[in-house]
Amino acid sequence: MIRKNISKILYGGVLAVSLGVFVKNTFDQGPDFIVYWKACRALLLQGGALYDLSRDGLMSFKYPPWTAPVFFPFALLPLGWAKVAWGLVQWSALWVALSWCHKSVKNNRDSQRLVVAWILFLPLWTVHSFNGQIALPMLAVALWLQQSPHLMKRRVVSAWLFSAKIFSLFPLLLFLNERKRQLGLWVLWTLSVCLVAAGWVRWLNGPGLWQGWFQTATSGAPPPGGSAAAGISVVGREAQGWMSLVFRMFESVLNPFDPGVLAVLWVLMAAVSWVFLSRVCRSMNERERWAVWLAWTPTLQPLAGFYSFVWVWPLSVLLLIQSKTRWQKAESLGAIACVTLLTSKSLAAPLGPFLERVSIKSWGVLFCVMALARFKKSRV
Repeated sequence: MIRKNISKILYGGVLAVSLGVFVKNTFDQGPDFIVYWKACRALLLQGGALYDLSRDGLMSFKYPPWTAPVFFPFALLPLGWAKVAWGLVQWSALWVALSWCHKSVKNNRDSQRLVVAWILFLPLWTVHSFNGQIALPMLAVALWLQQSPHLMKRRVVSAWLFSAKIFSLFPLLLFLNERKRQLGLWVLWTLSVCLVAAGWVRWLNGPGLWQGWFQTATSGAPPPGGSAAAGISVVGREAQGWMSLVFRMFESVLNPFDPGVLAVLWVLMAAVSWVFLSRVCRSMNERERWAVWLAWTPTLQPLAGFYSFVWVWPLSVLLLIQSKTRWQKAESLGAIACVTLLTSKSLAAPLGPFLERVSIKSWGVLFCVMALARFKKSRV
């Protein structure tokens, strides 16, 4: 009886522990969620503006105005209850991601590997919940939409969702092979949804919405001649994307606070990544391909904090399930450990800080992608 229900027992344990992790940590801390709550509450209940540097300082709402309605229900609650609700949202998002991954599970051994992947990601679940971030809910919606039979709805909502973090639009490059008519309809519907949502926020906010967004979105740059301390999140070790690695390597040449430099560098890296992943994913099915492209997305973000790499979890589950030999299992665990475990806190200096400076988490994603592609080709 126990052996037959091992999956339910394991998943029940995962969800029970996760419930405590997400709700308690977000309630105790949740500084990023407080930013969302404070800005939207000021807009809805206090007659203030959504974007206000004089009120919020550098910890201000920076997402596009058409994404703000997502946080409106939480802004109507007192902060304590809003934090609990957001903790439950993160927990529900993990449940959705777990359900998506479970569709690749074929036996109890696969279930155990799914749980192993969850355990390896505990440091990232913890960081995500302490910050009260939106990365995990975004991942859950992306995975849920991948299963939707309504193709156009799936892609419109994906575009609106990923636009919350402009540099997270990378997975949408998968759709560029569509016919021009379908591509045109997709762009038109997406723009319509964003404009309607932005129009609602503009009506609540009043004039100055777009100027306020631009000012807060670029507020991380240090003043001319001033200290670069405000930009440590871009070039510091906690930023684990490829772009941050380039900025750290060429710090004296490239200005990470120049929007033009950011845009050009992202376009170049996105183009190279598109070509690379298109070739690597040829032997993969649709689910595996979507997991790979989602996992690669945080590597292209200039502010790829540790919590961003929760997007790698579905790929990690699929990788462990595909590992058949002892060598493949060891390779998979090593690649996942690069994403989740190798930090300056787990490894003493100078190794830990060095690995963070070379963006070890992005390298871990690369190792996971290459390992899955190799495992798939060996079975073709």
